[in-house]
Amino acid sequence: MTSSQLHAIPSAPRRVLRIADVCERVGLSSTTVWRLQRAGRFPPPVRLTDQAVGWRESDVEDWLANLPVASPEDRPGYAAAAHAARRRPVREED
Repeated sequence: MTSSQLHAIPSAPRRVLRIADVCERVGLSSTTVWRLQRAGRFPPPVRLTDQAVGWRESDVEDWLANLPVASPEDRPGYAAAAHAARRRPVREED
């Protein structure tokens, strides 16, 4: 295959997502997305104009695909429920 043939192959469309689209896609608030991004745990945005940024859809999809699978211990309230299950029942005195 020649280089001109390679350039003729259509690639998947490249999309840029704005913050509302990113939040909907990842299920997080905009504050959390920005906090993760500042901490280096979310892809950085790209500058679209002087006052607008967005995220490459492929970067967001890659981030989602590489998230670790949650274990039962990661669920909210798991520790409290596990602790309650380990407590001994109270004996009633006659």
